[in-house]
Amino acid sequence: PNISIGIPVVASLRAATQATLDVHLMIEEPERYVKEFVGAGADVVTVHPEATPHIHRALDRIKDAGALCGLALNPGTPLEHAIGLLPVLDLVLIMSINPGFGGQQFKPHALDRLRAMRRAIDASGRQIALEVDGGINLSTIGDAIEAGVDLLVAGSAIFKHPQGPEVGVRELLASLPG
Repeated sequence: PNISIGIPVVASLRAATQATLDVHLMIEEPERYVKEFVGAGADVVTVHPEATPHIHRALDRIKDAGALCGLALNPGTPLEHAIGLLPVLDLVLIMSINPGFGGQQFKPHALDRLRAMRRAIDASGRQIALEVDGGINLSTIGDAIEAGVDLLVAGSAIFKHPQGPEVGVRELLASLPG
């Protein structure tokens, strides 16, 4: 139920940048906060199906507030939770760790999940972004891209880099193909 990076932080970030703000709400009943997060500047709001008894309502609130909507799937959440919602989704986030703590190791079975979700998204004919979060670093970034992701979330590889976050970002960007 706690919010670590809340509405005031999103508002401060929005005041400092025009970059897309992708807000991943790992909270219970996220639909209670959607309007405030979007009002603060969130462009994309991603929620977990386990976090609400009414996932369609939560996704509708995101759309009604004027943001793109995403669905996050934990490592143990069946992909079918997202496949049935592809007609309304703008983003599917595959968690490659169990959420909650930074620094965890990438779960290799996430690659199979990413490939399967990429196939489902492509078959839907819709423009839906595929995102991965958890354990993304120099050792895992290439495999994730090969599996078809569009967006990568890296935390520890950047913020715990021994030479500082700037070097962490540069190294990850330099490892990207093309």
